[in-house]
Amino acid sequence: MVSEVIQIPDSRELGEGGLLGMVIDPDFQTNNYFYVGYNYYASGNNYREKIVRYTFNPSTGKADSPFILIENIDAASTHNGCRMVISPDKKLIFTTGDAQVTSNSQDVDNINGKTLRINLDGTIPDDN
Repeated sequence: MVSEVIQIPDSRELGEGGLLGMVIDPDFQTNNYFYVGYNYYASGNNYREKIVRYTFNPSTGKADSPFILIENIDAASTHNGCRMVISPDKKLIFTTGDAQVTSNSQDVDNINGKTLRINLDGTIPDDN
């Protein structure tokens, strides 16, 4: 079990935003992967959310090799949301908030306000 404090360098808090969710890979004992959802500032000072897979380095106690699964999700000071779970079939399921635009949840062309399911490498499962 990891008992280190691990910093995510580009995570930024704003209101209710910041580090939003985390889940450990089911094969952590062999691959040291963990997944984090958090807010960050993109170019132009745009507040966004992303999901990143990190590799825990036990010799340094640091999060190494960030691999972005999805990024550039709209965010705001509230309504960011990001609960995360890995299903028994090893799919990452996570939520996104509506970013203070409640109509986003009903817009099928908008990623905000949804529950999303992806493969652990960030690709879309064939059975989605």
